Amino acid sequence: GRAMAAMLAGRRDFVGVLLQAEYCQFEQNWEGAFGMYQSIFDQLPSRSPPEQRQVLMGISRCMYEMGNYDGAIEIGQGAIE
Repeated sequence: GRAMAAMLAGRRDFVGVLLQAEYCQFEQNWEGAFGMYQSIFDQLPSRSPPEQRQVLMGISRCMYEMGNYDGAIEIGQGAIE
């Protein structure tokens, strides 16, 4: 776990940041994961639909875990449309 985090730490490309965000979620570091998802949000229009859903669902989960239930629902609905 920690070795993977260290290996990914230097990556700033979309996939690298996405993997880091997922690792933060695994560690229940919701604020850290949310920040990482936000940092790649602007790249979504150029990504595949599965990648877009992955980011939106990650943002939704983080918002839920941080107590922003309305935001989580709104983003989650966007992910399934």
